[in-house]
Amino acid sequence: MAYLMGEKIQFGIGIETVRGTAVTPAAWIPARTPSGVVTVLEKKQIKETKGAGIASQGAEITQKRVEGDLEFNVRNKTFGYILKSLLGTTTPVTALGATTHTFTRQTTGPQHPSITLGLAQPGQQAYEYALGFVNGLEVRTPVDDLVNATASFLAKSEAVHADYTPAMVVEDEIFRNSDVVIKFAANVAGLGAAQAVGIKEFSLNINNNGCEKVRNAIV
Repeated sequence: MAYLMGEKIQFGIGIETVRGTAVTPAAWIPARTPSGVVTVLEKKQIKETKGAGIASQGAEITQKRVEGDLEFNVRNKTFGYILKSLLGTTTPVTALGATTHTFTRQTTGPQHPSITLGLAQPGQQAYEYALGFVNGLEVRTPVDDLVNATASFLAKSEAVHADYTPAMVVEDEIFRNSDVVIKFAANVAGLGAAQAVGIKEFSLNINNNGCEKVRNAIV
């Protein structure tokens, strides 16, 4: 697939009800930079001994998967789909009409929630990727820009799809550097009373090692 300008690309994300069965994206995230998703084929040469020695007898595909990155502005609602796939679990609590989500690393069971990715690009072919995962995430808070992130995706297969009609999530707010507060505590319960740390800007990189196991299983 050719690379297109970021503003012409939107990624849709939906949590799959049945693992590996594609669903309609529940949220759409516009890209910030030129982005692309590619199908990766890994081949292994067949080498076998013959009467005259060792000779190559062609090659066989050993792995087939889809990989791609997306750089986007962090927004308070759509970002939750990324975090749930990356970390595994979320606990929503609603009070006074507002819902707060706490995302935690899944420690039981090897399978994180799978997602379906939808790729919408005006004037170009749309695609659907089932059995997807967030394989890594970097979040940045530059002083002269919006809070933004780059997520790397891994999925099992690519399929063409009819043109999508992406719609932004209502009241999906962006963040600025001044909206970010950084605290350190011995445990999660201690974060509320912890003193905020004066940091000019920071970046956080999280790799989902669990998805590396899934990566090796996708053929």
